[in-house]
Amino acid sequence: MQFLHKCRPFYIAGFNVDNLAEAMLAWSPSRAGAAGTAVGAAAIVNVLNQAAAAGLNTVSPGAYDENAFQALDLVIAEAEKKGLRVILSLVDNWKYEGGVDEFVDWAKTVPARDKKYPVATGGDGDVNDMEWSEDRKQYEALRKVLFFTDAGVKTLYRNHIRAILERVNTVSGKVYREDPTIMAFDLLNEPRCSVSYTPDCTKLVEQWVYEMATHLKSLDQNHLVTIGAEGFWGVHDKMQIANPGAAEGSDWAAKAGQDFVHHHNMPVVDFATMHLWPDNWLTKNTSFVAEWIHKHIEDSTKVLKKPVLLEEFGKKLSAATSQAVASERDPGFRTVYEESEMSTASGSALAGTLFWRWGFNAWDVTNVGEYGVTPEASTFRVVRGHAQRLKAFRNTAPALATCTAECWVGTSALGINRCEQQPGVCLEHASAASLAVRRDAQAGRLQSAGVEAFGSHAECCLPGLGAFAEGCATTVV
Repeated sequence: MQFLHKCRPFYIAGFNVDNLAEAMLAWSPSRAGAAGTAVGAAAIVNVLNQAAAAGLNTVSPGAYDENAFQALDLVIAEAEKKGLRVILSLVDNWKYEGGVDEFVDWAKTVPARDKKYPVATGGDGDVNDMEWSEDRKQYEALRKVLFFTDAGVKTLYRNHIRAILERVNTVSGKVYREDPTIMAFDLLNEPRCSVSYTPDCTKLVEQWVYEMATHLKSLDQNHLVTIGAEGFWGVHDKMQIANPGAAEGSDWAAKAGQDFVHHHNMPVVDFATMHLWPDNWLTKNTSFVAEWIHKHIEDSTKVLKKPVLLEEFGKKLSAATSQAVASERDPGFRTVYEESEMSTASGSALAGTLFWRWGFNAWDVTNVGEYGVTPEASTFRVVRGHAQRLKAFRNTAPALATCTAECWVGTSALGINRCEQQPGVCLEHASAASLAVRRDAQAGRLQSAGVEAFGSHAECCLPGLGAFAEGCATTVV
């Protein structure tokens, strides 16, 4: 129930950066305003360099449109150079432009909108439906259902899938559906369909997921597919008691149109996802974070028998100060990472985490958003520590006995860093003594035993994610 790469478990330590493609629009310092000297392609390269140096191995660049497609090409091509994997979300639920609601408005098979779409007032440009009147909520909820049911809308979405999969990267020359740097596709970031206005919404979403995942896989057999859901349990699942708000007597999450088990329990969905937003969900349950993670791991392990990825988590601050970062955000990240590491050490279904979000703004470096984490912040030290422990744990894990794995190890002599094959190191990883250290439940943090080994010479020589922070100083094998 884990992702695999070159015969070894692949644990994700990643991040979301939904606005990275915007850097390509900031093509000059004058246009970028306060973005400083790192604009355009340089800004994208800087972010991915810093991520790899910290040991992060996966990036989700968020939603995009045609104007930013060449920027996405660059993100994927640069991620490949750094050894990062990419998860692409095909459509977003919250932003109008290129999102669910605009897809509905584009379709000629849908009645024309008679109410102008509300102005986005939520964080990071999202809509905030909590500010809407009851009449507005009902109108928008009923239109959103059409995204899952209307034939014209679904045709637009299927065409969208095909356009992405068949795109040729203008930087690398690779077709998206053949590019191994892309790890997976999210069908829809945080799908919502209100059961309060449409009682069969949960079933409609399930049917849509099956139809669209099947369609994507008919075009692309190389990549993993998931939904991109927050992980709510539906109204007919007894686990809805673990939903946000349930402890306070609210069933809003159960009526959001998601059903964690039923929606992920189909062969065309390769892994499950959960998101974690206790601040946005206004939950007052102090034990909610740990319980939310544990319950999803339990269902993924025992029922779904698939990996589950904590695809988004973040922490708001009461004030934009370093003191608030240290006292509020840092402990929140530590809690998530401790749960993740305990799960990894026990071999359960949790495949990793991606924090929300990298504090990047191509137009104004002083405004990184309410969830932004910059490399200078104390939280980033927490992120780096977790990523490095996860990297060491993976690279000292024994390879699967059912496949042949290479065993590249970093060596230094006379100031030269190089990588060479050392099969004996990997044999040592599989020894009983090594495994005993890794499974020490009293350790508190991930334990790794022995020298790190890599599945190829190229991976061993990667700066940051390989054997050396600066990479290999020679290409001699």
